[in-house]
Amino acid sequence: MSMQFKCPKCGDKRLFEMMKDVTVESVCSWDESLGNLVYGEQTNGAGEIVLYECDNGHVLRNPDGTLVRDDEEIEAWLKTHQKET
Repeated sequence: MSMQFKCPKCGDKRLFEMMKDVTVESVCSWDESLGNLVYGEQTNGAGEIVLYECDNGHVLRNPDGTLVRDDEEIEAWLKTHQKET
């Protein structure tokens, strides 16, 4: 089942996950005509979720006021707010 995000404060529909200490691997090649690297597929490994927020910077919080910071919490948040929107 897919759940759509909608920020309850501003209505924005883009959800961002902010992480720290993340290792990113990127497939890249040099493009002579552009004079820079061109990046392709990326994979992320390790890291810690810091927070989730909408495109306007409204941070998602649990009912107790703490930050939503893992898969279980974001699933619960989406299910709860799915019913309200």
